[in-house]
Amino acid sequence: MALEQSQSSVIITDLDATIEYVNEAFVKITGYSREEIIGQKPSLFKSVHTPEETYQSMWSALITGKAWQGEVINKNKHGDEFIELTWISPIRQPNGEITHYLGVKEDITERKHNENQLIIAKDRAELLAKTKAQFLANMSHEIRTPMNAILGFSELALNKDFPPEAVDYLQKINTASTSLLDILNDILDLSKLEAGRISIIPAPFHLDDLRGTLYSLFISVAQQQGLKFTLEVAPDVPLNVIGDALRLRQVLINLLGNAFKFTSSGSVSLGITLQQLDESEVRLLFCVKDTGVGIAVEDQHKLFQPFSQVNGSASRNVTGTGLGLAISRDLLKLMGSDFVLKSSAELGSSFSFELILGLSFLSEQDKVPPLDTVRNFCPLLRGAKVLVAEDNFFNQQIVKELLSLSGIRVELASNGQEALRMLEQGDFDAVLMDLHMPVMDGFEATRQIRRLAQFATLPVIALTACVTQEDREECLAAGMNDFIGKPINTLQLLSTLAEWLKPDYEVMSDW
Repeated sequence: MALEQSQSSVIITDLDATIEYVNEAFVKITGYSREEIIGQKPSLFKSVHTPEETYQSMWSALITGKAWQGEVINKNKHGDEFIELTWISPIRQPNGEITHYLGVKEDITERKHNENQLIIAKDRAELLAKTKAQFLANMSHEIRTPMNAILGFSELALNKDFPPEAVDYLQKINTASTSLLDILNDILDLSKLEAGRISIIPAPFHLDDLRGTLYSLFISVAQQQGLKFTLEVAPDVPLNVIGDALRLRQVLINLLGNAFKFTSSGSVSLGITLQQLDESEVRLLFCVKDTGVGIAVEDQHKLFQPFSQVNGSASRNVTGTGLGLAISRDLLKLMGSDFVLKSSAELGSSFSFELILGLSFLSEQDKVPPLDTVRNFCPLLRGAKVLVAEDNFFNQQIVKELLSLSGIRVELASNGQEALRMLEQGDFDAVLMDLHMPVMDGFEATRQIRRLAQFATLPVIALTACVTQEDREECLAAGMNDFIGKPINTLQLLSTLAEWLKPDYEVMSDW
């Protein structure tokens, strides 16, 4: 009675696989009557789609007295196929002799169909994500090339003697272009986060350097808006720490940028305080406060949703994609943290998060002196000779003039093959290498440079509008030393050259 009422198919055969018993579930799924089944072999239900290896595995187990489990594709009386998860066990008599085989089967056709559909959906989603990421990477490259010209020429023009009205126009062009670049970077970051292609890379850094960078970025904004701006690191906070300074800076820049956007009077501040300290790590609290418009409780859930803003109307007074906080929250989660928000309408806001950082034991002598203006690099890099391999005429002009401002001598090559010829004929201190050029691209040119013993230690630095992690890894694999993305940040360009040319920092004392 138990077997007859079981929802699983049950079959019993003798040692020759002749069927002696099947239950009602077995009859129902196969479509045969008991009279048609008894005395037959299980091959009656065999489908050509079950691999022969499955049957070989089954009989290898059974003839040695072992149980077997596997999936079998069978067919019913009408020729319709179904998939069964099958358990077959030898039946032993009291004296241990095996006289029969017991098969218990479960129809998993629907489950396998659903699994296959999920696999198909997953593959499609992964392909879509890959296609989207590739599309965004390509668009990023295409947008960054003219953006490099806009930002580069406006920056160069700001070093010329123009009437105040023209300088004002140039500053606004430069500011608007930088904002557009920020939006582009946000969209790329969102895509990489969705694809799981951003990782946290811990390295030693100094909190004073972080504070100095943030101060230089926002002090002019604070002065223009008439706001009090403070950056305070508590006295007991260890300054030499280990973490991803780039991603931490990105989060704090977003928080401070938002604070200034939504604060018309009063103050904006960043405080860093100690929460816990042990021998190898420190837990710090980062808190950004403002006296701005605040956020009503019912609107706070919108803050961390991509492309969502508290005031989404086209008439709002501030700009942005609504991506910054969503990206920052994802980055914090990668670092093992999350935001705590305290805010109410018209009473300002406080965004805070705790972060566990490793302790670094670099001495003050180990630190490279911070250089935060173009002027600082003039005595360090003056006289250096750099080869720039770049096929775009605008980019050639921008890089040459930017480097010339620091006294660097520049020669230009329009492709990788020309760069190789010039290297063999001249004496250069470094190469700035574009990746995609006619005749010979930057990857092949770098590989050929590295095959020549005289250039084994020559710094080769990628200078490109391709800015994904895959691009960076491909550059390093080709033999390049470092990577600078376009549009070109002048300070990053000069500081990277200074790092690889290793000038004498003692010169600074006489400048």
